[in-house]
Amino acid sequence: QTKELRQAKKEVPTDGPAESSDEPKEQSRESCHQSSQGGHQDTVRPQKQGLCSTGADKRKTDVRQLRPQTAQLVEVLQQTESAVIKIANKDWREQVPIPSTLELSEFVRLQCMLGEQLVFHLVQWVKHLPFFTQLSSVEHTYILKTKWLELLLLCTVTQAMHFRQKSLGGSSGGGGSSTNTEVGLSFELCAHQNLLTLQECMNKTLDLQLDMDVFREEMGDVVEKITKLAASFRTLDIKRNEYLLLKVIVLLNQSNGGPGDQIKDVQEPYILALRDYCEANSQTHRCEEVLSQLRELHTCTMLLLQSKLLYMPYLLNAIAGSSTEVPKTN
Repeated sequence: QTKELRQAKKEVPTDGPAESSDEPKEQSRESCHQSSQGGHQDTVRPQKQGLCSTGADKRKTDVRQLRPQTAQLVEVLQQTESAVIKIANKDWREQVPIPSTLELSEFVRLQCMLGEQLVFHLVQWVKHLPFFTQLSSVEHTYILKTKWLELLLLCTVTQAMHFRQKSLGGSSGGGGSSTNTEVGLSFELCAHQNLLTLQECMNKTLDLQLDMDVFREEMGDVVEKITKLAASFRTLDIKRNEYLLLKVIVLLNQSNGGPGDQIKDVQEPYILALRDYCEANSQTHRCEEVLSQLRELHTCTMLLLQSKLLYMPYLLNAIAGSSTEVPKTN
């Protein structure tokens, strides 16, 4: 196991330039904490509410029995995600509808409110993670300050992966009926459409008339990079449980300026769990392919931080609702 941990640790790109009851949840977290410190490696079938029984991961290829550590880790992450989603949905229902146009002062106020909600939900998510008590308050603060945008972008491109652009087409029977069909856009058209959507949102909300040439010069590279990342996630067909594991890996993936090796040690069981999950579906090299996206994710995050932050919520919303599907060619 030590050999596997060291090997997995080397393969993760760094940031550098190169619904259940409380009792079962606590039991799962305790078991997960114990397994991350070591333990037996016997293979068992995942629990009924565990890895292979929810969402898009219910596939016929899930035939190999998973390590208990993998099943425990993912089950806790599923419970954590569900708890935070419930909190977010409650906050969303209590929000006042936003008018079509805003004064700048009102826009800034709403942006601050949105930022506070994002931070609150992120903190709630981290507090529910099984390793929360293993890290110091300094480490908690550090990873939240350095990783919040990367996690938000990861969520955005994963959301975009499941979007399909609908096109209305008439039937050939001449009856006038119409059907919805899925349309795949070329990468260039998809990036351009995202840029147009971003411009339209900005113009409508702030009553602006942004020049497209200037706008493209400011945001074109950012939109193109994030569109490409979303397209890569869609090509890989990232599964829900892979996404949950990736979130933790991204949170704990630190550069040389991090607070120490403790965070990296906490990260390693999640890397092994991702590898085990990929290999369970007879995809030997998939783990490396998935982890290879982290460097591009970090690059996109840096571009976002260097851009005008005024655009950020609109950009993420445009990408999340975009079609990143490139049509197949014969």
